[in-house]
Amino acid sequence: MNLVTAATMREIDRATIQDFAVPGVILMEHAGRGVADAAQRMLAERPGRRVLVLCGTGNNGGDGFVAARILADRGFDVTLALLGRSDSLLGDAALHWRPLAAFPVAVHQAPEALPDGLLTPPGPDLIIDAILGAGLTRPTDGLIAQVVGAANALPCLRLAVDLPTGVDADRGRLMGTAFRAHRTVTFGLPKVGHFVHPAAGFCGQVSVVDIGIPRAVADAATGVRLLDDTSLRAGFAPRPADSCKNRFGHLLVLGGLLGKSGAGLLAATAAMRAGAGLVTLATDARAADAIEGRIPDLMIERPLGSEGGHLHVDRDRLRAVTAGKSGLVVGPGLSNAPGGVDLLRHVLASGLPAVLDADALNLLAQAPPGDRLTHADCVLTPHPGEAARLLGTGSDTVQADRPDALQRLVAQSGAVVVLKGAGTLIGAPDGRVAVACNGGPALATAGSGDVLAGLIGALVARAVPPFEAACAAVHLHGLAGDLGTRRFTEHGLTASDLVTLVPEVLADALRPAGAAVAR
Repeated sequence: MNLVTAATMREIDRATIQDFAVPGVILMEHAGRGVADAAQRMLAERPGRRVLVLCGTGNNGGDGFVAARILADRGFDVTLALLGRSDSLLGDAALHWRPLAAFPVAVHQAPEALPDGLLTPPGPDLIIDAILGAGLTRPTDGLIAQVVGAANALPCLRLAVDLPTGVDADRGRLMGTAFRAHRTVTFGLPKVGHFVHPAAGFCGQVSVVDIGIPRAVADAATGVRLLDDTSLRAGFAPRPADSCKNRFGHLLVLGGLLGKSGAGLLAATAAMRAGAGLVTLATDARAADAIEGRIPDLMIERPLGSEGGHLHVDRDRLRAVTAGKSGLVVGPGLSNAPGGVDLLRHVLASGLPAVLDADALNLLAQAPPGDRLTHADCVLTPHPGEAARLLGTGSDTVQADRPDALQRLVAQSGAVVVLKGAGTLIGAPDGRVAVACNGGPALATAGSGDVLAGLIGALVARAVPPFEAACAAVHLHGLAGDLGTRRFTEHGLTASDLVTLVPEVLADALRPAGAAVAR
């Protein structure tokens, strides 16, 4: 599924109305009815009868007019506050304003201030936000900001129409005071802001209502890809019957030095669970001796050393170890000690597809300005702190506008970038962007990123293109997090648990529809 921008959605509406002759007033009727249905379901779960509909003077307000009329007709106690004057309404919104007078809706026109008592305790049972939606063009302020802030402070249910007021549809930013919805009803196609944080945290549960947009119009829409099982299957094609291990790549994991050997082991074991034909961990002698034989499936090499606060490399041995490999994971447990940048430059000069994670990203940030070590077959996997170091900014800046940070990282590296976090984003140099909607806070645990690096590494090692490999692995990682949350709760999941769950997740996701489950 694609997530669209506000401009794309406006073009979809235009094509529906002009090219397919579906009247806009009908689309608005369907939209408002979808909002009313959602409100009624919410009030059935937490019983109440009093509804306050906050409306702007644009089309979002028009959807609110319809919802208010239908809810009143169904017997709810409905109050509507128009943040403006009715004589400023235009088009379909003006048409849907007129019938309100015939229904038991308490209507208030409030161009400067709401009437006393509408947003003071105890308040309504449900507030519907139909103020701005995707029509936001600047940060909320004045009356709108005051109303939204007061609505958020009440202990009631909150439902947003299309998008919560104060949420940027295109970039997932918060623009001024934003309405914090428990649920959001959107129309036709979901928007980028529904799934990109921080805005996604204000949308609550998102549902998409069919308002009559022709399938041909919706299917032609392009935008940000929302990851699903289709993304995963693209990276895990069925194996031929005559398969052998050499067909599925030989991945070299570079890292796991003594004291951080677990990070290298997590990446390596995750890669094996994701189907890499062979995996070798390249580390230092002391770490190798400590872990030798613990994982019989894993090969171990000793080209690295770390003494006196300096990273030493046996280049001849590293060159021999790299020979014959089809992919690299560099960074988990590597150290960012002096000498690391030269190591990174040397190993990336091989031109092999490479996943750069953890300490490899910190080493990239240490490289001289303008010294691009990465290439088009690299995948960078920064968390917000690592992204901030690469960009020379703060993590708060990264988190405030994650799509912008992603775009800058892709441009800076010339590579695929996985910006980890809630709503992980994946960007490619050709402009493609994807966003994850699974995993949740259970993935916020030590070693989770090492596991993800190994999953991506397994795929690039068997020649899955970097962007597709990143999308498949991020979705798989999130599914493992979801399953782990169900098994252990979001508090007790470890990175080792994620590795263990990968085969089960793959079995479920790749099973043909309707296929029986072996017991």
